[in-house]
Amino acid sequence: MFWQGNRLGSNGARTFAAPDPLVLPPFTRVDSAVFYRVNKFVNFALNVENVFNELIFVNASVGSNIEIAAPRTLTFRTTFNF
Repeated sequence: MFWQGNRLGSNGARTFAAPDPLVLPPFTRVDSAVFYRVNKFVNFALNVENVFNELIFVNASVGSNIEIAAPRTLTFRTTFNF
């Protein structure tokens, strides 16, 4: 689980159009993972990032230039050891 409180965006110099610093809202991101070892040679893993599909503002310079995090992401991996 990741939690981030209010924070300032990466503002450049203040301008007439953007006189105040941009404050990004707090967020909580929950990730999950499940692993299964089939035998000594084969492993499976399922990772879920942003389980609850929250809208997360990662960074911003002005209100019209906001970077958002990826939505819910599933990754399945198979590992073969030999």
